[in-house]
Formats: sequence, structure tokens, C-alpha cells
Amino acid sequence: MWWGVDPGSAVCGACCLLDGEVIAAFEEPPETLFDRIVSASGGNIVGVVIEDMSAYSKPLSNDVIDTCKFIGELAYRLRQVGNVSEVRLIARSTVKNRLFAAAPDVCIPRIERKMAALHARKLSKGEKGLIKKDGSMRTASFHYVDDRIVIAAVKELLKIPTPKPGKPNKYGLKAHSWQALAAVWAELNIF
Repeated sequence: MWWGVDPGSAVCGACCLLDGEVIAAFEEPPETLFDRIVSASGGNIVGVVIEDMSAYSKPLSNDVIDTCKFIGELAYRLRQVGNVSEVRLIARSTVKNRLFAAAPDVCIPRIERKMAALHARKLSKGEKGLIKKDGSMRTASFHYVDDRIVIAAVKELLKIPTPKPGKPNKYGLKAHSWQALAAVWAELNIF
């Protein structure tokens, strides 16, 4: 049994896999996430994969700092629990890269549409756009994978059906728990 965690300063996502199947998914405030994971594990031996923060070029906000502190606290607390066999950290860029490599048929068309829109927006502002020096458009890469592409790729790879409009996902997956699912699957190389 493996848990995936997408940490956040206000809301965290969690997803539990058993033999490659989603058995639990929820969103939880950071202050109660640890207790919920331990309780939902029911004493079973579990591993935990936490999506880790990595350096990026945006300003350092209080939310980012709080998330980093929470990741450290959660990892430490989980390592103190007897039924947690291991705690692994995986960078978001690694998750995106592995999804891109595992589901190019899903990712590349979406990224190309995203890049075309970004290119047009940049040109309308008088900026360079996404054209290389040789005149060709930049190629799609995992750097352009966003949350919506993560969800689409995970749905395809795990054969998770899209519910009818207004109906919840059959596993209870929501925004942050999708990210948690992607993190645990990427770390375990199930793709």
C-alpha cells in the first residue's frame, strides 16, 4: 500500500494505491493530513511519496515557505510511525517529465495548443514569441505540462473514466488528489 501526497499550505491532496488500484483519495487541510493518513492506513505497512518543492524562478511567497516547512514536518512525523516503511520525496518536475514520457499522445497535442496560444499572446504584446532562431516553433516538452495535462495523462494511463457532468469521480479524486496520484505513480514507475 502506497500513499501519494500533494502538499499545500491550505489544502493537501492524498491518494492511496493498493496493487496499482486507487483505494482512497481525499483533500485535507495540512494540520489534519498526518492523522488522516495514519488512520486510513489501518495499521497496514505503507510507503509514502510526497511531491517535493524544488527551486524555481518565481518570488518566494509565504505560502511556498509554509509548504516547505510542512513537507519537512510531515516527512519527519511519518518516519516516526512504525507502520510507515519508507518516505520518498519526488520533485514536481520529475512527475511532469515521467508523465510526458509515458503519455506523449495525450500530452503533446495539448502542449502544442497551449504553446500556440502562448505564442500568439506574446506576439500580441510585441514580444518575441516561441520561435527559435532558425524560424521554427519550439518543440513540446515536459516543462509545459500543467495540472490539466497531468489529470488527462493520469486518466489515460490508469484508464480512469471521466464521469458525467455534475457527477463526482468514482475514486473521489479532486484537484490536489490527482496530483498526489500522479506523484505516487511516477515515483513507483508504474507507468
